Amino acid sequence: MGTPRDASRQYASADPLKVRIMTHRRYEERPIDLDAACAGIMQLADEASVLDVGTGPGGFLGYLRDRGHRGRLVGLDTSPAMLAEAERAWPDVTWVQGDVQSLAFGEGEFTWVTARHMLYHVPDLPRALGACARVGERFLAVTNSERSLPRIKELRQEMAARFGLAPREPSSFSAEDAPGILGSVFAVVRACTLENALVFSEPEPIAAYIASGFAPADVRAQPERYAEIRSWLTAQARRRLQELGGVWRDPKAVGVFACRR
Repeated sequence: MGTPRDASRQYASADPLKVRIMTHRRYEERPIDLDAACAGIMQLADEASVLDVGTGPGGFLGYLRDRGHRGRLVGLDTSPAMLAEAERAWPDVTWVQGDVQSLAFGEGEFTWVTARHMLYHVPDLPRALGACARVGERFLAVTNSERSLPRIKELRQEMAARFGLAPREPSSFSAEDAPGILGSVFAVVRACTLENALVFSEPEPIAAYIASGFAPADVRAQPERYAEIRSWLTAQARRRLQELGGVWRDPKAVGVFACRR
């Protein structure tokens, strides 16, 4: 993953994240509702309270509220743009700007703290996990496997080399190393792995997915260079699709980890 500064620039707008979420939902080989899977693992009682750190545009807490959960829901994120979008969609949920590394909540204030696809952006992971363990009775983390999307990763690396872009750094919190990292903080760590794949028959969504890794500010500042990279990505994806017989299948896996102190 990129640096924390890269992450803050990337998530200054919700649009790139929406592209990735839409791609996973539209092109999954088999439909897996991650929100439903997480809620099923958590088995929330009606009065249970949830703090979702790195909440982004608030989809998970919105999912819970839309399905009738009446307990306290709080979403925390560093991005004002993400929180503004979440507030517009679900005004009856509490949205707070803040940092997971220094949570301004009381000891055991929440039944659950959730951190979905965000811990690999955190500079001081032990500090963040300690804060989550302090304010929550239970903790749920979601992250990708390092073996996910090998074809997309290969094309992204080729793009970086061709255009002089910084290569993607290995994840600091993948499904493979999560049990050990979480086990250093929590007494119990239960893992569930969701196996799937992205399947494409056209090059455009592949190019759009990879290009969504650019920060919106970069796109605005260098529109011609961005257009050149998008064109190159589309051409390369089309060539690879032809080599693969018209079907690009990229396996992926997501790890869901339910923890308690």
